[in-house]
Amino acid sequence: MAPARTAVDETDKGAFVRTDAGFRSHIGEGPFEAEAGRYHLYISLACPWANRCLAGIYLKGLEDVIGLSVVHPTWQRTRPDKPDDAHCGWTFRDPSDPPLSSPTGYGSFDCVGCIPDTVNHTKFVRDLYEMADDKTGLAM
Repeated sequence: MAPARTAVDETDKGAFVRTDAGFRSHIGEGPFEAEAGRYHLYISLACPWANRCLAGIYLKGLEDVIGLSVVHPTWQRTRPDKPDDAHCGWTFRDPSDPPLSSPTGYGSFDCVGCIPDTVNHTKFVRDLYEMADDKTGLAM
């Protein structure tokens, strides 16, 4: 089999094989000790995978141990003060903030259910990724 080109590689017989994630570790003994307040989950309620992580936290009774931030359900310009940077992404808002429209100006969406980033105090998920080294770790 040739080196992986994507997260899913194809074998000689045409079957697809998922490549193991490069960022995978377990919480417990070692570098990732289990302790209250050490871990924080950043999610969008619009993402089914993130909802599974959130459900897992509640099913395991870890809601008082693992922190949580929830982004607004619409993307916003992440650098509104820079006209040449048109990137849109998830934004952290306070539930008491006024409703936001989509980047195209349609709709009005409440901030109810949003939970600001209480760890790094970032305004956008983009900021978390820019804080992390892309070779040694990601904002998690």
